[in-house]
Amino acid sequence: MMVSKLTSVLGTLLVAGSTTLAVAAEGDGAAAERPLSRAEVLADLQIWRESGLEALQEGEESAVYTPRHDAALARYAALRASPAFGALVQRIAQQRGERVLMSAAK
Repeated sequence: MMVSKLTSVLGTLLVAGSTTLAVAAEGDGAAAERPLSRAEVLADLQIWRESGLEALQEGEESAVYTPRHDAALARYAALRASPAFGALVQRIAQQRGERVLMSAAK
């Protein structure tokens, strides 16, 4: 059970990391060279929760490689690629008093 849960968490982190890298690579190149801001991380966490991926991590059984996981992952990718993600990053950064980088607001 513990190995299954660990595999599930690592799989989700790998997908989230590769999605973040893919989004950064689409930018002007500068985004790929800088670390993520706190606002970007918090926004990513929020859409991860909203997509349903967090709920699939709870419980004893792993829900990775299921239709529910695939659907949640597709929702996460769509949210991450949408202009709403950039707006969310901006809103969080402003709430935290952080400077907003234009590459994060795509």
